[in-house]
Amino acid sequence: MKIGGPPVNKLLIAITILLLSACGQQKVDNVDSLWKHKTEYVGDNSKVINILSEAGAKDIGDYKIKIESDKKPYGLKVNYENVKDMDPEQLEKLAAVTMGLVGNLERMQINADGKDYDYTIDEINKKFNKDVKDLSKDKQKLKSFLEK
Repeated sequence: MKIGGPPVNKLLIAITILLLSACGQQKVDNVDSLWKHKTEYVGDNSKVINILSEAGAKDIGDYKIKIESDKKPYGLKVNYENVKDMDPEQLEKLAAVTMGLVGNLERMQINADGKDYDYTIDEINKKFNKDVKDLSKDKQKLKSFLEK
């Protein structure tokens, strides 16, 4: 019995195109949501939480945050519990997007799997060879950054 052939191949191609289209649309929706939640202040906790979530923090695992806005440099601590999957590059990108979209956020500390990752705005800018604060000024730059 032969399985496959032109009708099956056409169906597989159609399904693949639909899935890829859905993935592309999700990125656009993600950009729109991130753009909507950008804020000047780390003290705007609801926007900061939404930025983290949309930037992929929830994909890494369950987390709690602590906002440090008593004195400069303003910071954000993210403590993960039950880490699902992560790598340091994913955390760097999360820090870049979050610092880029929160105007006065200059430092992020992330604890995941018992390891501490500490990022400053200068380190993130150097790592990505750009001023990530520009992500909050141009929606297309944000979209391009997320697609990399």
